[in-house]
Amino acid sequence: MSAKKRFIPVEEFLIDRLKDTKRARIFLELAHEEYLEDSDLNSFLNSLQFIAIAKGGTLQLKSDANMNIQNLQELLERTSTLGWEEVLQALRCELN
Repeated sequence: MSAKKRFIPVEEFLIDRLKDTKRARIFLELAHEEYLEDSDLNSFLNSLQFIAIAKGGTLQLKSDANMNIQNLQELLERTSTLGWEEVLQALRCELN
C-alpha cells in the first residue's frame, strides 16, 4: 500500500516562503534585476503582488503604506505608477 503524496500549489508554497522578510527581499531584488534586464513590468508587478499577499494582503499593505485602497488597487492592477516608494517601504524591501 502506497501513501498518497500531498502536493501544494506553487503559489501557496511561494507565498508561505515570502512571509520571511529576508526571502521576500531576495525575491524582490531578483525580480528587480530581471526587470532591469528584460523590462517585463508585468512580471515585476506579479512578484510584488506575491509579496503583498505574503505580508498580509492588500488591506494590510494599504495600511502599512498609508495609501487609500483605490490607489493601491490601481498600483497593483498596473494602471498607476505613483506610490511605489510607499509600497516598497511597507513591504520593508528596498531596492538599491
